[in-house]
Amino acid sequence: DVRLPLEAQYLRDHIYGITLVRVFASAEARTQRRGTLQGTSDITEYGYAEATFDLEIDTTNLTAEESYAILKRHMTDNGKWSVSDREES
Repeated sequence: DVRLPLEAQYLRDHIYGITLVRVFASAEARTQRRGTLQGTSDITEYGYAEATFDLEIDTTNLTAEESYAILKRHMTDNGKWSVSDREES
């Protein structure tokens, strides 16, 4: 869970080749999934806007499986994921 630019930069500085992914959904979708949102004015709810991510996935209208497929495709296309024999079957 990385929400602040300093956290993202720390990871980039200390973990070679890390891929940072922002997974998000609209407030309406999150409310529908989880109930009333808490702390929406907290810096951790908007600080991410200053951070740089390698991939952003808007899950507002996606299933978990669709979101996973986007992540897997990105990682595979960038040489960070190789399909195992078990995954192919």
